[in-house]
Amino acid sequence: MSLRSDFFSRTLIFIAIIFITGLGWVPSVLAKKPGPTPPGDHINITEVVVDSVEHTIIIRGEELGFGNPLEVTLGEYGPLLIVGVPTDTEIVAGLPLNVPAGDYLLTVSTGNGQSQNDEYDLTIGGAGLTGPAGPEGPAGAVGPAGATGANGANGAVGPAGATGADGVVGPAGATGADGAVGPAGATGADGAVGPVGLTGPQGSDGPAGPMGLQGPMGLQGPVGLEGPEGPAGGGGTLQVVVETLPFELTGDSDPQTFIVPCGTSGTVLSAGIQGLLVEDVVQINTLAVDASSNNHAIVTLTNFSESTVFFTGQAVCGSIAP
Repeated sequence: MSLRSDFFSRTLIFIAIIFITGLGWVPSVLAKKPGPTPPGDHINITEVVVDSVEHTIIIRGEELGFGNPLEVTLGEYGPLLIVGVPTDTEIVAGLPLNVPAGDYLLTVSTGNGQSQNDEYDLTIGGAGLTGPAGPEGPAGAVGPAGATGANGANGAVGPAGATGADGVVGPAGATGADGAVGPAGATGADGAVGPVGLTGPQGSDGPAGPMGLQGPMGLQGPVGLEGPEGPAGGGGTLQVVVETLPFELTGDSDPQTFIVPCGTSGTVLSAGIQGLLVEDVVQINTLAVDASSNNHAIVTLTNFSESTVFFTGQAVCGSIAP
């Protein structure tokens, strides 16, 4: 064999290898044969893309996860390896090595039912039929602002201009701010004591102060002189009975009223109290007889302390016995 024919044969083999290898690296998408869209809950393959760089087949569609188990076949190559986690709209399967260019039947199955199987006519190594143009997608979001570019080089220095005429004298500037305060001077010597001034006039009286608290109740006074003898009665005998009741006077600044009834002992002649101590801060407001019935003694007291005061109320009752 001559060198020329040997060179020619090697060239043909090299071109053939490039052609065959190139067929395996061309991504391929082939539309399915026209047909009606299957009803819901039915596997429906809508698009298949062959990625020769990653050696994968990308299957897109609807209800691809309807059923179990999932199986993808490519012609005579049998079940393919599933890559990653499939979803209802996309399955990624492994592309067998050294697949020659040609047409293949791709199937996706998730069970024995008709709605769990679908087929796709796939061409590998060449461009498939051009599908219809999809709808225009929405405009993407505005990307972030790019980085500030580098500063350009400084231009050449131009020639010096001619000296201009003197400008008009400007107005006088504003007065400057006050300077800082200087340090304090030394303390001078004490001066002589001056004479005593005259006495000033007497000031006016100040306002009266608030009223003080009620003082404690004084000690019981001595018994008064015996009154004059009253007129002779109608022949009956005066009977006197002292009715008593114990009471509690709570600590409060408001007056509190207590009633001692005579009951069947007659008419109230006078009212009184017993048991109060000197240290009790109590004001006696009322020691009176009920004018409406003359049958009750009324005692009204005010306790200015916070402690409870205990005392006994009295009603001196009188009646005429025949």
